[in-house]
Amino acid sequence: MHCLDEFVVSIEEQKVKVSSMMAEIRKPFAIWGDSAKGVTFVNTLSTSLQERLSFLVDINKGKQGKYCPGTGHRIVSPVALRQKREIQDIIVMNPNYHVEIEELLRGYRRDFNLICI
Repeated sequence: MHCLDEFVVSIEEQKVKVSSMMAEIRKPFAIWGDSAKGVTFVNTLSTSLQERLSFLVDINKGKQGKYCPGTGHRIVSPVALRQKREIQDIIVMNPNYHVEIEELLRGYRRDFNLICI
């Protein structure tokens, strides 16, 4: 198998994995991270998932109050998760920040389901 063939197989495997994770999300959810990966991810979601996406979370104050290119979802501070009680699932775009995000959210005294992409 050539490198390109292996790459294509890897992409297809990842698509199946992400689709499976996304299929389990039934309620409104949030995405943590408005980087290029986050914006691209949001713009590739199905319409039904985009409709259930409440907002994107970013700790960068320069992004807060703005909107995600393409879909127009609002970008908010993590504090918004205190007020949106129906949100339990949060898709984390950068797994390197999983522990940091988990620690911050622990202070909100609620259970969140962090899903790393």
